Amino acid sequence: MSSVVMRFTLRASFSYLVIFPECGPMPWLRDLTYLNAKFSILELEILPKVLENCPKLESLILEVVKNTRHNMNTEPYMMFSTVPSCLVTSLKYVELKRLISKYEGEIELVRYLLKNSTVLEKLKLDTHYSKKAMSAFLKEVVAMPRSSSACEVIVP
Repeated sequence: MSSVVMRFTLRASFSYLVIFPECGPMPWLRDLTYLNAKFSILELEILPKVLENCPKLESLILEVVKNTRHNMNTEPYMMFSTVPSCLVTSLKYVELKRLISKYEGEIELVRYLLKNSTVLEKLKLDTHYSKKAMSAFLKEVVAMPRSSSACEVIVP
């Protein structure tokens, strides 16, 4: 029996995806190997649930955008209570687009990915920081522990 390779682009809609955590597993994601998703800062809260349902995920491209209705003083709580299996067994490439300066949740996401992704080969961080913020960000990223010694962090 040949294996199924799926290439899928997901454009997240908070009202659409937030229903799934209450409904349990998302079987339509189990064979997904490529995910290109766009989340607002508020929608990042559901990313752990999505990743938990993608055990074969190899490539993740995640665009993070500001939510104009969101007060930046109160950040959403993104909780990874476990390590999704894709981080340990299959996720080799992650691209985070449009990182938002001074948003601590993205820094924590980068830290989480580096710490727990054992087979990660490339982490590309597309930032829109000022020079001062970029310098501080890079110092923080370089100091983060990595689970994959082969992981290359790219900041264009």
